[in-house]
Amino acid sequence: MFQSLFGMFCASDPAFFPVHGLLPLRKDIKQVTLPPGSYSFLTCRTGFASHLLRHKKFDSFFSLRGTDSALGLSFLGTCTGDFSGMEKAIVRPFKRPNALCRLICFPWAGGGTSHFAQWGKLFSSSIEVSVVRLPGRESRVKEPFAKDMTAVINEITGALLKDLQEKPFAFFGHSFGAYISYAVAVHLKEKHGLEPIHLFLSGAYAPHSEAFLLMGKVNEVKDEDILEHVKFLGGTPSEFLKNEDIRKHLILTVREDVSILQTYCFEEAERKTIFSCDVTCFDGSEETVHDAEAWLNITRGDTSIYSLPGGHFYLLDPSNEIFLIKHITKCIENAAL
Repeated sequence: MFQSLFGMFCASDPAFFPVHGLLPLRKDIKQVTLPPGSYSFLTCRTGFASHLLRHKKFDSFFSLRGTDSALGLSFLGTCTGDFSGMEKAIVRPFKRPNALCRLICFPWAGGGTSHFAQWGKLFSSSIEVSVVRLPGRESRVKEPFAKDMTAVINEITGALLKDLQEKPFAFFGHSFGAYISYAVAVHLKEKHGLEPIHLFLSGAYAPHSEAFLLMGKVNEVKDEDILEHVKFLGGTPSEFLKNEDIRKHLILTVREDVSILQTYCFEEAERKTIFSCDVTCFDGSEETVHDAEAWLNITRGDTSIYSLPGGHFYLLDPSNEIFLIKHITKCIENAAL
């Protein structure tokens, strides 16, 4: 049960780490010196947990030129300055002001923005992609983690409300992100009379299912068990897991994210709020059954379930990603007509 339950939160997400002193200097790695207060990012396309660690006493980091295929790392560049409002909580790297619809993506526990940010260039010009960035990671690494769902909902709503009032929008959430997207959607409907034109829920147990109720026990899991599960999931360079700072921050980030769900009453939300939009659920065919059918009770609209080849992180497979992009596009364009 631990593996199937914990797996719904943990992910092979692009991971950002300053790697001063962590990796051996190789021919495709050079040392760079950055201005104080700036960050050098490395992204691991198949690594676990997207978050940034910054060693305060160093302003020099190792960065990659091109791609290191052995570690699956590529250099993203630097991020400087302070962010506020939209720029802090929402990432929108490919702006499309003439798009017909906005797609808001919600990453998994411990996750950052880089995977879904790439979706911005994969969708057609009719869809503009934005990605939610929670505190405690990436450019927000110095901020304390969100302590409850209310804080998360209020920040996301505050950053997006004007945009969501301007044109149609859809939500895509994977695992932990599915619950956050659902809670934000409930808030928008109850408080602002807004509703997504489509809700895409991926790799997540329905909130009222028996498996979901067991999530309160995740924080009781020992650190060593979490690390073993990270290895079980695969995709994380061993160099990262050998570093004590990264291990500690990885565990902390996942625990803090998951604890947010324990502060929200999904049963009450489901009783009070029924959507009229269409809902689509996605799952990996090799993963523990998520009782996706139970999600379908949250709406009076059309519903569908798709099982794609792979495990919990089926969406990282290129062929599955192509399917998702095409299917989501079709759903959104049909709904927007």
